Amino acid sequence: SSNPVSCTLSHVSLEAAPAYTALSYNWGDTAQRVGILVNGATIMVTLNLEAALRHLRLQDKPLTLWVDFLCIDQSDEVEKSEQLEQMRQIYVQALSVVAWLGPAESNSDAALHWIQQYDLKKDLSPTSLENADIINALSRLFTRPYWSRVWVIQEL
Repeated sequence: SSNPVSCTLSHVSLEAAPAYTALSYNWGDTAQRVGILVNGATIMVTLNLEAALRHLRLQDKPLTLWVDFLCIDQSDEVEKSEQLEQMRQIYVQALSVVAWLGPAESNSDAALHWIQQYDLKKDLSPTSLENADIINALSRLFTRPYWSRVWVIQEL
């Protein structure tokens, strides 16, 4: 939908946190921003975060997410340091972790479908055009900026 992304930000402690999903993603180019509504105010976020939130939002019910860019005051070095110490617990305690690799492109849907259907008994040698296409799609998927982040192992 073309409606702006709209969120409600709530302050809760980890000890009393509601069930939530943690978002693992690559910020993307921090110089390119777009506005979303947070508690009715416009907050500028990266294009990749806005795309993730737009893709994940549910039309019929709220979705409780933990998103570092929104949940940590990025201008407060003390808060960032404190939150960094809790990062492992934030992701461990999450009901689930969604890894946002970015919008579909470069045949990424075919790569993800292949991963879901992966069978160890099948050979993926590039002997057929279909396998070559899948190998190319997988290569593009696994060279996305998301995988170069230091936090990937901790978050997933």
